[in-house]
Amino acid sequence: MSLSGDDAGGGADVGEVSAPLPDPAAGAQAPSLADLARNSTRFARAWANLVASEAALARINLGRMLLVTLFIPALTVGIVAGLDGVLAGLLYHLVADWAVVFGGVAIFNLILLFCVLLVLRRWWRTLSLPRSREALTRLWRNNDDNGTAGKNPNPQGDG
Repeated sequence: MSLSGDDAGGGADVGEVSAPLPDPAAGAQAPSLADLARNSTRFARAWANLVASEAALARINLGRMLLVTLFIPALTVGIVAGLDGVLAGLLYHLVADWAVVFGGVAIFNLILLFCVLLVLRRWWRTLSLPRSREALTRLWRNNDDNGTAGKNPNPQGDG
């Protein structure tokens, strides 16, 4: 069934909306309802693609965060303990004072923990969809033609 209601003549596809051709004698005309619908559809599709791509990135980084979070105990016990032993042996060979060795190993562990937290923080920021929020804010500010800042304008005017 076509948009006009008849089934004859091949009909228009639901996705196709043919806009009437502008009258060249009338000069520049305002955009038609079909143009508005077409542009609105393109805008909605672009917005949906942006949100979907950012959601996919957030999902990937959420998976990474969960994986790293689950491996923190294993990393602490395995890798850090092994590195601490090697570092303590090297420092004791250089300094020959166990108090300095334990302090140096503790500082090394704090630096390593700080680096892991920075990586987790960077991944966490992508979960809030920052580009979508920025695009919506920019759209809101740039297309406030009636100066209402989101409030409903008074249709009767000021008087």
